[in-house]
Amino acid sequence: MEAGANSFEVAKRLRALGLRAVVLESAFVGKHSKTYADNDKMAASRIALVYLAGGAPCVWIPDALSSERRELLHAHQNAVSGHVMATNSLKSYLNQFTIRLGKRGLSDERTRKWILQQREWSPLQQELLSGYFQELDHAAERRKGLHRLIAQQVCSDPLMLRCMKLLGIGVINAFALLAVIGEVRRFDRPEKLVAYIGLNPGQKQSGRSKKIIIGVGRRGRGDIRSLLIQGAHALMRLGKATPLGAWGWKLFARKGNRNTAVAAVARKLLVQVWHLLSGNPPTMLEPDKSLRLKLHKLVVFLGKELRAEMELPENAAACIMELYGRMLASPGESS
Repeated sequence: MEAGANSFEVAKRLRALGLRAVVLESAFVGKHSKTYADNDKMAASRIALVYLAGGAPCVWIPDALSSERRELLHAHQNAVSGHVMATNSLKSYLNQFTIRLGKRGLSDERTRKWILQQREWSPLQQELLSGYFQELDHAAERRKGLHRLIAQQVCSDPLMLRCMKLLGIGVINAFALLAVIGEVRRFDRPEKLVAYIGLNPGQKQSGRSKKIIIGVGRRGRGDIRSLLIQGAHALMRLGKATPLGAWGWKLFARKGNRNTAVAAVARKLLVQVWHLLSGNPPTMLEPDKSLRLKLHKLVVFLGKELRAEMELPENAAACIMELYGRMLASPGESS
């Protein structure tokens, strides 16, 4: 069947009945649909012919755990978008009164008092502001709750913790990578994982004409690609403090394009992820100090109550040592 909103669930139910079911990449199947006539019967025949001719790759059907993690990742991404939209809506409303927040945070109660003091608000305008504040609080709480669920998943999965040992990989990135990649053995080479995410540059060439290099983007997993790009930007902002950051700045000096350098750094990060998940010792590890800082932020974000529920040490320092020990216990790696 062609990949769709419920194709994975349908395929799982068919397999449970003892039938063989595969899901085909919809982008490739759609290329064969531009005919003079089309209906459900023709579409079914076309999908079968595309599969038999090898004209579309089969999509990996995620297992139950990966499916749940993808659902959580999707919910968190929607929560982030909702929080950004709520923030921008309030800023847009304030902008018509020439009120600019500057570096003030909207989550701070002092900022909201400052907003109310900027002009004489009518009763109706005060009600509108109250609605904007409530919408923003609800979006922030939703985002924080899902972030906490992701942090729980990371603490309970040794592979996710090991991913955090890599430069530029934090809690969200580690969770998202494992949720999307799932079983890394389906990528027998790191280049295939890079192509799956869409961080490989494409090219077009016809005969002896000029070869056109196509940048990354508009193919692959855009959600993971954007997270890796954000991690690469963070490394570039650190300058030459890390070997990967120094390499990125050298590439920037040679190519003259910062986006090209950032995409190349993100690609190197993804290759390291493949090696780590495959059991090979990675080379681009965080310094011990910054790694412990990552763990400290994770432990503090969880809070005492949640750490107790997860049967982690209540003391923050002891909890950091517990998580740090799980990282060092990974096979094939050195601290």
